[in-house]
Amino acid sequence: MISFPNTPVSHDGLIDKYYLETPDFKSFLKTSSVPVLINELSSVLGQYVLAFEKGDQGFTPVVLTDVGFNRNLYVSRDGRWLCRYLPACLQTYPFTLQKTDTGETVLGVADDRLVPEGQDGALALFNAEGELSKSVQKYQTNLETLEKAYQSTLDRTRILSDEGLIVDWPLRVRLQKNEDPVPIDGLYRIDPAKIVALTGSKLEHLKNHGVLTFALSQPMSMQHVSILMNRVAYLMRQETPPKTTTGAVPKKPSFDLSDDDMIDFSL
Repeated sequence: MISFPNTPVSHDGLIDKYYLETPDFKSFLKTSSVPVLINELSSVLGQYVLAFEKGDQGFTPVVLTDVGFNRNLYVSRDGRWLCRYLPACLQTYPFTLQKTDTGETVLGVADDRLVPEGQDGALALFNAEGELSKSVQKYQTNLETLEKAYQSTLDRTRILSDEGLIVDWPLRVRLQKNEDPVPIDGLYRIDPAKIVALTGSKLEHLKNHGVLTFALSQPMSMQHVSILMNRVAYLMRQETPPKTTTGAVPKKPSFDLSDDDMIDFSL
């Protein structure tokens, strides 16, 4: 669902390696969106802005974590996730499932979470018998369950696409005051007018496949772009160095906004 540099968990090269389980999301500081499951809807509403992105497997529901600032607004500089709810695809980090060239699915572990034995918090990848440790086996089981749920989400999203409900989202953001808004490309949304135009039988079809509520909720979440604006201001306050005693003006982060009018979320 979400990619990051990783190494296959195998005896070749990792038999004596350990990993850190403590959450650290610095690897995602440049991530602009995170895939979500349709079943996560109740958890992400009010905390994230929902959208769709298009890939090889069709449309994927995502939550936006950046809108042109080249900075994940949900991750602190020290790697903490700055939201009560952590999307399911990140709950299994630092492990992932990946496809090999032969089509085989293998377990991978994040490169930056591999550590030598003896480091504080280090957990073994393998037990004394050379088998996956119980903790790693649990991650693998959760990832397999997650992958099935993700494929189900893609199948159900395809229903929305087949009904013609997913359209371009021409989101534009003003990054600097007195500058023209710039487009955020590659985003899609649900067209509420097309839902209204559906017949009763088609609405029932969407409801029976568990996608009607999601289709109605995605446009509503677009009204909460202020969440992202507020996060810019929050990170500005948290990460801007205090003024020096010499009166020098500290350098502000690239995503800093000194005026809310500098950003304009228009459709």
